[in-house]
Amino acid sequence: MNGNNFKKIVKRLGLTQEEAANALHVTRRTLANWIKNDKFQLNDDYLINTLEAISREKKSEIKIFTSDPISFDNIFYTHFQYLNTY
Repeated sequence: MNGNNFKKIVKRLGLTQEEAANALHVTRRTLANWIKNDKFQLNDDYLINTLEAISREKKSEIKIFTSDPISFDNIFYTHFQYLNTY
């Protein structure tokens, strides 16, 4: 895999370079050097599978956070109504 393809995959999956580096257990600087020099020290399948897994995990965390029925608006509205009753 070359550096440009790797960058496209990371972007398509919605990850930052730092998140990709953490997922691959390397520093951001090491990953940047791999991208720059087109010298990845890992198998292409491993790279893609690992990044896809992290992307799915990230999306599920966002979904859990945003689907929480107790939002700031609900708390504020409830509190505001409570204050207006007294």
